[in-house]
Amino acid sequence: MSEVKANPPFDSFTFTLVQVGRGRSLFRMRRTEENLYELQVEQGVGNPPAVRFTREMSQEAAQRFKDELDAAGVFGWEEEYADTAIDHGMKWSLSVVFKEGVFSMRSRGGSLTPPHFDDLLEAMYKLDLPRPEAASQSAQQGMPDMSALFGGAGAPQGLDPEAIRQMQDMLSEAQANPQAFKEDMQREFRSLPAEQQNQLLDMLGNFGMASRSWWENFLRGGM
Repeated sequence: MSEVKANPPFDSFTFTLVQVGRGRSLFRMRRTEENLYELQVEQGVGNPPAVRFTREMSQEAAQRFKDELDAAGVFGWEEEYADTAIDHGMKWSLSVVFKEGVFSMRSRGGSLTPPHFDDLLEAMYKLDLPRPEAASQSAQQGMPDMSALFGGAGAPQGLDPEAIRQMQDMLSEAQANPQAFKEDMQREFRSLPAEQQNQLLDMLGNFGMASRSWWENFLRGGM
């Protein structure tokens, strides 16, 4: 008696990310007739993209990928997310066909990202989606692009404007010495009362450049 194979995790998974200055990234997995998955990756500003390849993946690897996203709540995202007050020139879309003609989910958005968006990206990086090339030394240190972090954005009510001004001044030092910049931000963050720390984390998370949890780890010294 032949072994019964487990149901495939999905028929297709497609994620597209378009960012100003970085072009378009495409990550697509499609089930083949041999119960394998074809992984297609495209990335780059030009046409054809700078990075483009396909390779085969096992059904087991696709299942682990789905389980990781399921645990992060990715498949419960809303259908659409708007931009934040400051549009950072980012558009993304996600489409998953679990069973053709039976069940699928779609989600898309701009600079406002849903919870665990970073977990989705990290899972795709593990499966060969190239990480964005660092535009500066600060990006190479694991920090998001913060060049427009406070540009035109007022401080949340109750947050000391002087603290925001000091953080704006620190941005000019980030390019020259990213490690010192990180330490300065952490020191400034620790000097704020707990309520203002939470307000600042909420504000940073809403900018869409990184999740609130990323900022919390960064500012509290967890990374």
